[in-house]
Amino acid sequence: NSIAKDLLPSTSWATDYELTDRIYRMQAKLQYLCGRSAEADAVCRQIIRHARGNYDKAVVREMQAVHYNYLWRMKDSINACIDGLRYLNVNISESPSTATVIYMLLRVRLRLRGRRLEDLAAMPEIEDRDVRLALKLLINFIPSAYMSGNANLFATAILTKTFLAIRHGNSIETAGAYMGYGVLLAGMGDFQGAHDFGNLALKISDKYTGREWKSMILNLYALFSV
Repeated sequence: NSIAKDLLPSTSWATDYELTDRIYRMQAKLQYLCGRSAEADAVCRQIIRHARGNYDKAVVREMQAVHYNYLWRMKDSINACIDGLRYLNVNISESPSTATVIYMLLRVRLRLRGRRLEDLAAMPEIEDRDVRLALKLLINFIPSAYMSGNANLFATAILTKTFLAIRHGNSIETAGAYMGYGVLLAGMGDFQGAHDFGNLALKISDKYTGREWKSMILNLYALFSV
């Protein structure tokens, strides 16, 4: 991949943006996997500097958040998620207050009022790529916020993605959102709710062939929803 990057002309960001972006992102991923985090971070900064829009910048930050989790760089993962969400006009504080958590919980419960789980499962496919990417970023908060002991951030991220799922419809990311809500309900002692939303997550995930989130959903279901 380094050879491919070296073969790019100096004007490639202007003349062949898609190819250049793909090569640079692949190089960053490989460097993270090889433990060369500093080099990978530098490549990501170059990609963001040349990005044509906020969506492309958020894609890079989401990729970094995933790798930071694997590298146990939880603080960096949280910052990447917050930064990526900001590019998508979703604002979350690194240290939400308890009042914020209560407000978000009430907002989700009001949005759920009068809706059956069957209605949620039958919602249309999310077509807005910004919403799907925001859901991915919010799902990436689960390990980093939990392992960092940031309970309010953990809850706020779950409630924000649940609200987006209820509002916008279904996708494989939505299944992850509802599974996260089930985890939160289990922590609050609502085991029936955790079971119900876990089943909803499984039902939605079964509609999609992608495996990106299914192992996480099944693992969390076994831990919190059975």
